Amino acid sequence: MMCAHLLKPHGEEKETRFNRWTERQWERLSAVYDRGLKWVLDHQPLTLAVTIATLGLHLPPRGDHPQRVLSHQDTGLIIGVSEAAPTRPSPG
Repeated sequence: MMCAHLLKPHGEEKETRFNRWTERQWERLSAVYDRGLKWVLDHQPLTLAVTIATLGLHLPPRGDHPQRVLSHQDTGLIIGVSEAAPTRPSPG
């Protein structure tokens, strides 16, 4: 019922300058992603070597850093809370 209220049939939506601009930006972003993905897939051995080198450079040497990265109070629990203001039902 909510979709029927919010969504309009094709042809009723207005084409605004903002819609056209966002569509052009999305197409540009998609083209950049497509070129990057094609490059990575064409150079898989190099990509793997760079990934392994990056991982190797970011691993701390033994003894320089404490063994425990997370605090002792870490319980592995993530809590998300959402609050909304109460609304009145619409007349009708």
